Amino acid sequence: MRRESTKLIIVAEAVKKYMPKSIQQWDGKKTMPYDKSQKNITIIGVILVVIVLSISVIILVYPMLDMTGDTSTNQNSDSNNALSFISISPDDAYELITNSINLTIIDCRGLEGCSNCQFNQGHLPGAELNMYPSTLNDSTNDILVYSKNGTAGEYFCEQLINNSIPVKIYNLEGGYEAWENAGYKT
Repeated sequence: MRRESTKLIIVAEAVKKYMPKSIQQWDGKKTMPYDKSQKNITIIGVILVVIVLSISVIILVYPMLDMTGDTSTNQNSDSNNALSFISISPDDAYELITNSINLTIIDCRGLEGCSNCQFNQGHLPGAELNMYPSTLNDSTNDILVYSKNGTAGEYFCEQLINNSIPVKIYNLEGGYEAWENAGYKT
C-alpha cells in the first residue's frame, strides 16, 4: 500500500509542476486571475492532469489484474481441466475417435477461407462444419477440433475455453493436413 501512495505523491507533484501558476495561486474568488494568453496553458494543464490521473489509475489497477500469461494452451494439463485444451497427434486423434462414444468432431477450416469447398473435398469421419464456437455452449460431449494446419483450430479451442464449455477440448496438431499425411481415412 505504501508503494501506491508514493506513486500518487509523485503524480501530484508532477501535476503541480505543470499546472499554470495562476491556478496554483488562485484565492477562491469567483473569477480566476489569468489573461487570455494563459487560457491555452490552462487547457493544456487540465489535459495533462487528466492524462496523468488516467495513467496513475492504470498503474495502480494493472498489478491487481491476473495477468499470469497464456492459460489456453497448457499442453501438460490434467485432462479433466476444462479451462485448457490438449493438442494431440493424428495417431492420438484416431484413437480418440475410434474409442469415444461422446465426441463431437468440429471442422473449423471455414475460419481460414472457403468452408464448404474444403469440407466437401474431405473431412474427418463424423465431423461437423462449424465456425462459431458459441453454438457449442450446451455441449456435453468432448470436442475434437481441427483446421487446415492446426492454427485456426487452436484459436477455435481458445474461443471454446472463453465460453467456459465444461468438457474436454482437443486440437488436432497439424490439422487436416497432418491427418491426411498420416494416411487416415477422410
